[in-house]
Amino acid sequence: MKLTQQFTGNWSVIKKVLRWSLLTLPSSFVIGNVIALLLWAIDKVTLIRLLHPQIIWFLPVTGIVIYLIIRAFRETSSNIVLQNIHDASNGVTERSSLPVFLTTVITHLFGGSAGREGTTFQIGASISRFSAKLFRLSEPEFKVVCTSGIAAAFGAIFGVPIAGAFFALEIVREGRFPYNALIPCMVASIVGTLTCNYWGVHSTQFQHIFSSQSRPMFNGNFTPDLLLLAKAGAIGVIMGLLCCLFYLLLQYIKHWIDKSISPKWVIPFVGGILLVALYYVFGTQQYLGLGVAGMGQNAVSIASAFGTGGVDTWSWLIKLLFVVITLSFGFRGGEVIPLLFIGATLGSVLAVVFHAPVPLFAALGFITVLGGSANTPFAATILGMELFGAEYTSYYAFACFIAYFFSPTRKKIERLERPTVPKLFDADYLKEWKLDREIENERLERRKDKNEPNYLEEGDERNNADFEML
Repeated sequence: MKLTQQFTGNWSVIKKVLRWSLLTLPSSFVIGNVIALLLWAIDKVTLIRLLHPQIIWFLPVTGIVIYLIIRAFRETSSNIVLQNIHDASNGVTERSSLPVFLTTVITHLFGGSAGREGTTFQIGASISRFSAKLFRLSEPEFKVVCTSGIAAAFGAIFGVPIAGAFFALEIVREGRFPYNALIPCMVASIVGTLTCNYWGVHSTQFQHIFSSQSRPMFNGNFTPDLLLLAKAGAIGVIMGLLCCLFYLLLQYIKHWIDKSISPKWVIPFVGGILLVALYYVFGTQQYLGLGVAGMGQNAVSIASAFGTGGVDTWSWLIKLLFVVITLSFGFRGGEVIPLLFIGATLGSVLAVVFHAPVPLFAALGFITVLGGSANTPFAATILGMELFGAEYTSYYAFACFIAYFFSPTRKKIERLERPTVPKLFDADYLKEWKLDREIENERLERRKDKNEPNYLEEGDERNNADFEML
């Protein structure tokens, strides 16, 4: 009888996971196609801008057009994606895909220094929300499908299905994996990646760039280089603090702009003027647009950061200035690729300072800024493995988790049901976390003294409760 009940319960779980996986297929397929179209469109408009640099003169007027599109569609999602992606009320709706798509392409056509990955996350979330409502799914199914939409988007844009699944899982609860959604997210990420690849539209092949500049350091059993590991930890500290600087600048500049400039349509107009001025001050297009691959032998880009002498000492700081102005003044595209540019170029510079391998430290800078800014150290580590090879996994993980510890905290973290891993600059939350653990320990000790059964299993029961909630 007990065996029959156990089989029935296990079969129920299997059916639920299979159903959730099938429900993710339609939205993942659509997301893969839309992202392929977005990649193609951004490549085309970027080529137009590079061939006709005078087009940047229209950037101030473009800012007004973007403002009018956002207002016409009543779009409320933020262009600073990673700061809001953890929040359920982040403004992304079923109608967000079109305005976000259009405004991102326009930003890149006229020279805004923004990304594209943030846009794909919003598109993934928007399409999956539409699919979930179209099929009238229950709340648990709705949450799983929406989570899988982000997984499909991440996998498609980077070509990394495993990291895509883990990225979506980490951002849902910010440090607490909803393991029940693991298989649906993996299915969605694979489908999104394959669909995007079907059209022959691929993201930059960073793994080939990395492998052409580096050779595997390990053969057989891993023997850590403790000095190099310490240097990787230092990179994690620096990148975590860099994330703090980046978001503090965005927050305070955006706050000052909103208070000081009126009417609101003037804000992107002024931002466009500032970007045009910076373009002529530095006399180069390499800090405009994505910055993934440069035009010209000496152009600074993410790709050039993996080679010795491929970046200037202050390339990362100049790019940071361009990006902060672009996003603070209302242009669209998100901050993901710009952060990867900043991280890779700074990592390349620090490799020279630390007398370390340039390709490895550029890769560490690349992944640690993502893990620190999005609070996704596991996904960032797996991203490094999929893009740059598993030989360096220990360095990836060590740097990513240190970057997470030193990266910005979330103001709304107290909304979580239970504390996750506290951070260095989260003193108030650290007190709450300590107090919560003390209360929990006292309660369990009282139960233990009363000889109540299964008191040790209570934590496991709480962990498994998410299966019914999500």
